[in-house]
Amino acid sequence: MSTAGRVDAALTRPALVHGSLPPGGRDLDLLVEAADLGALRALGAPDLDLSVAADWDLPAGELAWLRSTARPLPPHTHLVRPAPAADLLLLALRDLAAGPLSQRHRERLRRALEDPAALPQARQRAAAWRVPVSLEALVAAVDGQPGTALRYRHARERQRRTGPPRLARVRAVRRALLPG
Repeated sequence: MSTAGRVDAALTRPALVHGSLPPGGRDLDLLVEAADLGALRALGAPDLDLSVAADWDLPAGELAWLRSTARPLPPHTHLVRPAPAADLLLLALRDLAAGPLSQRHRERLRRALEDPAALPQARQRAAAWRVPVSLEALVAAVDGQPGTALRYRHARERQRRTGPPRLARVRAVRRALLPG
């Protein structure tokens, strides 16, 4: 049985796959309830990357939205996948600081953008996720604007080094990046 199948059988409630979907990924990245950690760790699967809601430092409303918009991941009973807007936000959390988008991430981004409602919904929630700059960098990268994506990346890295962005800093970044 695959790792995803064993994990699904061990779960009693939904767990969100926030990385590559099985069977295509190298490992299985899951957002789980704290109560499920023990059972999943007992599986001893080295290719299982578990996180709980507290690890993500998101407002409770955003976590509830993430879970409520999740979609089934057949043939699994308990494994679910993010909605397209949530997938955009998850990709933005990864940020471009790690370097250019991999082909796998680029395909995932394009699939999410196929849903016409995904980008507007993600933009509405991006501030709560603290990723508005990273989200726009992802969109710019897909639109073939690597120079713009690189400027967003550097601005995001500066924000990360200096802590949470203040309104004045956000305005300064916008002035530097967005002409007019």
